[in-house]
Amino acid sequence: MRSETALWRACVVWGLSLAACGPAAEQAPPPLPPAISATAGPEPAGPPPSVALEVALLEGEPNRLAVQLSVPREILPRGTKLLELPFMEEPFGKARGYASFVKLANGADYQGQFQLSPDETGSEPALNIAYTVDLTHELAEPKKGVDEVPFHTSVGWFLSGRAFIPTLKADGALLDVRMRVRFPHDDVVDAFSAVPGEGREAKNTELRDAFYVMGPVRQKELGAAGTTFRLTSGDVSSFFGLEALVQDTAGFAADQLGDLSARPRLVAYHQHATRGGGVVGYDTSIVGPEIPREALSPLGRVTVHELLHQWSRSDVTWLSEGFTRYFELKALAALAARDGAVSETDALGWLSDEFDVHAMESQGKALRELDGNAAYAGGAMLAYCLDVDLTRGGASLEAVYAAARGKSPGAGATQAEFRAALKSYPKLTARLDELLDQAGTFPLADCFKRDQVQPRVTEYRGLELRDLALEVLHISGFNVNDNLVERAVEGSKFEPGDSLIALAGENIAAMRQLPWVLRNTKPGQRVTVKVRREEAEVSFALVFPKLDASRRPQRTRVRPGPSSRKRDHSPIVRWVQAGLRE
Repeated sequence: MRSETALWRACVVWGLSLAACGPAAEQAPPPLPPAISATAGPEPAGPPPSVALEVALLEGEPNRLAVQLSVPREILPRGTKLLELPFMEEPFGKARGYASFVKLANGADYQGQFQLSPDETGSEPALNIAYTVDLTHELAEPKKGVDEVPFHTSVGWFLSGRAFIPTLKADGALLDVRMRVRFPHDDVVDAFSAVPGEGREAKNTELRDAFYVMGPVRQKELGAAGTTFRLTSGDVSSFFGLEALVQDTAGFAADQLGDLSARPRLVAYHQHATRGGGVVGYDTSIVGPEIPREALSPLGRVTVHELLHQWSRSDVTWLSEGFTRYFELKALAALAARDGAVSETDALGWLSDEFDVHAMESQGKALRELDGNAAYAGGAMLAYCLDVDLTRGGASLEAVYAAARGKSPGAGATQAEFRAALKSYPKLTARLDELLDQAGTFPLADCFKRDQVQPRVTEYRGLELRDLALEVLHISGFNVNDNLVERAVEGSKFEPGDSLIALAGENIAAMRQLPWVLRNTKPGQRVTVKVRREEAEVSFALVFPKLDASRRPQRTRVRPGPSSRKRDHSPIVRWVQAGLRE
């Protein structure tokens, strides 16, 4: 493990020392380092050298990473004037930025920009710079997903490469160069298994999108759907339940969406934390307070969703996440129906849950403009509406999407590829644009009718999401799709990690239920709350505040009623009839 002294010595830029890299100074660093040479030498005989990155926990400070980066001069295009090493695409990279928790080795701000002088000849072959990453900084707390934040577990750290690996840009152009990442620790694994002592070499984007576990883990290879999944878990003694969930989900997806040519990997990291989540990137990763076992458990649903991303990815959120959410609902119905646990009405009810999320978070915007939960939910309902009309025409959404995948070099299908596969159904192409452009309430009730299901529509006075959280519950962080309290405001009766079990006498499975549950509550009325806190159940009362009419807008609730079909079933349960691949 490198010492802090070694870090200071390493921060040298092609023969010119940076003031910010010397002994700690109180004065602010200059906006950019001095000009350095980018003149290319003779063409190398072999392939260009790799960028080198060494990552270690800072000696004496186990919650900070010490990173040493070396960028060979040979990899830069001739005449490069500005080299940038930004941490891109991070939610906390736009407001206050990485400078608030990524620092140069002496604590000075990391600016990630280096001016080059192409008229000079550099005396050193590489740019060497050292910086530290504070893994516990307030901006690194969970906000959107596990791909964007570090997680501290009982045995070590679970890290996305994006937390400490920058991208490289030369005069604004992205450089997808090869990089070698090395960890001078005994217990570090990534998607390929243990990281060897000499490090792992791959393209910068692959390493940046990978996940790294610093701590002891268990690993097992599992064959499913004609490919191999490598399961990795920490804090658990068994893969019981997870193996069957992976095999069954992959089997359904391969039967319905086509073969999988990639080699997917799954990291399921159990931790004692207040939330769980997943991401698909260079590998599929699940982080949460339990090992995923049952498909209908909160983390089981996350696992199914992320596995389906191996078949379903795109360049727009409504297609990538929305269609994956719809395929997730189909897979959940198929997995649960084998035990007789889910009916067609149950599965259609899940779409009603998506309607509630979209209504709470879309803010009247058209689906093509949305991101986050609203795009997930809106995209899932859009996929269902297209599937209904395709089924009426003797086709299916799976067939159209599989055709689009067949033309795509990637794991899923881009918007252009999907539209090309849909062009045989010109009316549906127009229907797609109609649904993407519609603002306000999504027409799920109309889609139920097309599916020969009578909708049950109720108008009620709901709550704005912000008022629900701050004014009623006094919490500052939660996800509408689960019942976990992530953050609580000062003086709140909730604590981070609480699971909301019941409110006003009704059982609560997800926060999206609350506007409906509280629809008839009057100002000053006491509302009984029941939560699971660690191993115990805790009850307390909240007093409902006085809210003016603008904070309780008119909302619509849509639920599936009886079906008028004489035979067949809704397309949302089509996977129920498809057996598992042998």
